Amino acid sequence: MNTVSTIVRSLTLAGLTTLGMTLAVSPAPVQAAQATTFIALANTGQEVPAGSGTGVGIGYFTLGSDDKLCVSFTFGGLAGTLAAAHIHGPTVPGVNAAILFPLPTANPINTCVGPLDKDQKKDLRRGLYYINVHTSTVPAGEIRGQIEPIRK
Repeated sequence: MNTVSTIVRSLTLAGLTTLGMTLAVSPAPVQAAQATTFIALANTGQEVPAGSGTGVGIGYFTLGSDDKLCVSFTFGGLAGTLAAAHIHGPTVPGVNAAILFPLPTANPINTCVGPLDKDQKKDLRRGLYYINVHTSTVPAGEIRGQIEPIRK
């Protein structure tokens, strides 16, 4: 098995295991308008313009009662070294948007940002934010994933 397949399999298994454990102890998901949990599956094809690399990432996000958005995001298979990571928005998939929140340059990324104001929470719940990772090889962004509410 090649290295990329191993990375993808490991990220997928780790991400799904973490997500499954979190969902197992979480209350039932709510409608998108009230969502407090979100997921992002990132890859090179979602970047604008789309890349052809093998990088992937998976993220789990929670919106706390303090209106802070907590991020747990892991990634691998990148062509370059990590240069930056951000949450951008508001926008639909396939369109670039401004940086809203810079994120730590670490893997995994585990941090909280905000607090989000009323409009930002509304945009987040409508799936209008994305996370992306910038590298030395692709400084405009190597992988990207739309942050989507976990719905019923």
